[in-house]
Amino acid sequence: MRWSTLAVVALSLAGCGDGSGAGSPPVAVLVGPEYVDLGQRAVLDASGSSDPDGDIARFRFVVGDGSAAVEQPDPLLEHLFQLSGLIGAQVEVEDAEGHRARASLVISVRRP
Repeated sequence: MRWSTLAVVALSLAGCGDGSGAGSPPVAVLVGPEYVDLGQRAVLDASGSSDPDGDIARFRFVVGDGSAAVEQPDPLLEHLFQLSGLIGAQVEVEDAEGHRARASLVISVRRP
């Protein structure tokens, strides 16, 4: 299984977070498999995300296969892929001050 990584950082504080301007935004990193077989579980890993002012308070995962978004304090999400094709996955990280950043990747879900 090959892994791909893509990090996307919030470009500005405008419109992100609580608007107080205090602190710096986090950096979001999302790692996952480049491909997975239909019906197989895979781990999406945002543990490489960081915040210069402290810890990440929340991870919100969205997988573009019709499943519900998952919000949790844990940077790892195990997901069961039940739709084939090119499926996008995104994580939004939020720090204690409410600043946010996003990272995304695309996973090829193949029929076995």
